[in-house]
Amino acid sequence: IRRLREPRNEIQVMQELSRVRRHKNENADMLGRRLRELLDTLFSVGTHSNKSYYEKMVIEQYTNNLEFQ
Repeated sequence: IRRLREPRNEIQVMQELSRVRRHKNENADMLGRRLRELLDTLFSVGTHSNKSYYEKMVIEQYTNNLEFQ
């Protein structure tokens, strides 16, 4: 369990990203905002030199959580 205001490392943010699920009453825009916050955090704490690596993962998570009708 992470204490309040304790900085997260890349692994913790990646784990959080993998657990992101769309809430029942959440629209796609709100989900996108939550994922964008995680992406911004990855950009600041991540060690991967190619930032598109993180972008691809976030886009994949976003599309996996959309419900097409």
